[in-house]
Amino acid sequence: MENHEGDKTTEMLFKILDAETMKEKLELMNVYRDELDAKTLGNIAASYDIVAGYKDDDELFEQIEQYFMLRSRYETDRLR
Repeated sequence: MENHEGDKTTEMLFKILDAETMKEKLELMNVYRDELDAKTLGNIAASYDIVAGYKDDDELFEQIEQYFMLRSRYETDRLR
């Protein structure tokens, strides 16, 4: 028996983590919002050192979303 749901969750996680910019990560988070479970949100939060002590998935999603928005403001396409 294959675990297609786990494969899809892993695929979503890697797409978000591998996106090149914070803006892209944010867009992917919003695309997958209804499909992201507590474990996946926790993994994303841990990847960015976001403390995962929230009451529910929506609160953690919002915290990750705020983090990505803040970081995207400071991203630049300029070469240094």
